[in-house]
Order: sequence, then structure tokens, then C-alpha cells
Amino acid sequence: MSGLKKWADMGKAWGVPTFVGEFGASHSAASQGPYVAAHWAALDALFAHGAQWEYSESPVTWNDEPLGLLRADGTEYAAITDQIARVYPRAIAGADPTFSFDAATRTFTLDYIATAGGVTELMVPTRVYRDAKRKITVVGGCADETRTDGVVPIVASSAGKVHVGIVPN
Repeated sequence: MSGLKKWADMGKAWGVPTFVGEFGASHSAASQGPYVAAHWAALDALFAHGAQWEYSESPVTWNDEPLGLLRADGTEYAAITDQIARVYPRAIAGADPTFSFDAATRTFTLDYIATAGGVTELMVPTRVYRDAKRKITVVGGCADETRTDGVVPIVASSAGKVHVGIVPN
């Protein structure tokens, strides 16, 4: 992660987002799931962004690279796609955020210093908790779980520290 941190620091200094284009894992690699998970964990830790290589149902591999998310019949390479379906903050009303998501345990945490009156939005894909309900805990605010579009708004009780945790229930 130290090499990526250098680029994330440069992005911060320049006031621009850091974006890693087109990374992936070979379908034949036994470690494809952990490899993709490590990429996303590093991007999360650095508040950087990235694009997973490549989404198509073509029988021809792009550039002869077996890194796509789907087979020619449209089924997923689950070891890869299960790492991409992840909870993440879509918008944070506050400062100094840190967050993480562990795809293996389906555990998400977010800590930040809330802005008074602000609404933080989490994206919680349905497939992450498809076989179990989720439990959302908010210290310093509350979660609105009534929406059905995958967005979970978090409203802070006041300006100050907020901790959000999501686990399978």
C-alpha cells in the first residue's frame, strides 16, 4: 500500500481525487479473491478510487487478459465479484473520516466528526447481506433504514464524533 499512498498523498496535495484505472485478478489465480479484496481495502483506507477490469459477456477476452468479472454465459466469477459488492460511504457530512469493509465477515465501520445538521449516506448493496439481515449500530446519531434503494442515511445527533457499524444479524 505504500506505493499507492504516495499517489494518494500527491492527489491530496493537488486537491484532486486519486484514481487507479483497470486492475483485476486472473481467473486462474487461486488468490484472486484476496488479491481483489486487498486492492479495495487499500483504496478504502486511502479514500482513493478505482475501476475493476472488465464487465462483458463476450466469449473473447479483452486484450487476451482473463481478468473480467463475467464468463461468456453471463455468470459471475464470484471470487472476484463478491469482493466488489461492498458497503461504502457515498457522502460524508463531516471531517476526518475513516472506514473499512471486510467482505469475508461483511463487517463495515465508519468513524467521522459530524457536521451539525448534515446527513451522511451509506451505500449498502442488497447482495452483501442477501442471506442474512443486517444490524446497523450508530453511536452519536441514527440510521434511517426505510429506503429500499440501498442508501442508508445517517443523521448525527449533533456536531461531534459518530461511529457506524454494520454486521450480519
